[in-house]
Amino acid sequence: MTSSTSLFGSVKQVSDLPEDRLIEQLKVLNEDEVLTQLRGGAPRVATDTFGPGSGLVEWIVYPFRNVTHLVGFFDGAGPLRSASEAPDPLQPGVSVRMLLDRLHVHRYPGFGPHEILFEATLAWDTGEKDGAKAHFARQLTVGRGSAAIGGWPLFSDMTVPERGITLAFQTINLSSRLDKALAEALGSKEFDQGLKLVTASLSAVAQVSSLVRGFIEWSASRSDNCAVQQVDIGLDARKPGAPGARLAEGSYVFLQVPQTMADVWYFDEWEWNSDKNAIVNRDNGDPLAANHFIVSVSRR
Repeated sequence: MTSSTSLFGSVKQVSDLPEDRLIEQLKVLNEDEVLTQLRGGAPRVATDTFGPGSGLVEWIVYPFRNVTHLVGFFDGAGPLRSASEAPDPLQPGVSVRMLLDRLHVHRYPGFGPHEILFEATLAWDTGEKDGAKAHFARQLTVGRGSAAIGGWPLFSDMTVPERGITLAFQTINLSSRLDKALAEALGSKEFDQGLKLVTASLSAVAQVSSLVRGFIEWSASRSDNCAVQQVDIGLDARKPGAPGARLAEGSYVFLQVPQTMADVWYFDEWEWNSDKNAIVNRDNGDPLAANHFIVSVSRR
């Protein structure tokens, strides 16, 4: 399980907003039914679930309050497991790349196709006081369901550092399309290929990262935009069985669930179905009904 950190700057996940700001945000997004629920004006009814027997989920207010993230792992068709059970960690010095393979919207604020700004942050220890950070961002449009992503490069030609890495991701729901200058910047050749951390100097990475951070802060500051998912995780080369998560070759699933589900969630009840190109319930084959995205790690 993870929580938001200073890697996200001043941007707050919508579920972490104070009640008054949350209500103001939902007004702008015309979420009248959710506002009624939050104000206690009607009984809360569980109209959708994560799986058999999971009546704890109140979909009508999800994901606008009391949510957290869990991180799973798989390396082929078959059952998922916790990221702490990822096998065969990648050793320092190995060159890898990271791709965004899937972004699934189950319930985001607002209606119609969602304009989403996806940001990935990579932080690593350089031995200096503040270490180093790199940021990458892309804009995409998605309705309820999965965006058509064929493996977006996030970070390419990255050498696994000696002290491990921290990954942080967030999705910002945009009520209107970004202006032309921002859209062009996010579609530029450098962003489109992902940050190449082997050949780029740290000063160049810092300059690009500063630019991305500025875009993110600007977009999140607008009253009709909001961060829906924020999740971070530390990955290193510890052996399987040790506490914590490992950086391994395979796919990481970042899953948003209500707090009430965190202690009763079992990844092995779900599996990656390569024919359906989706995570499904192992018992009945139903697709995973939750906000989630998948990031893959592979050797260069």
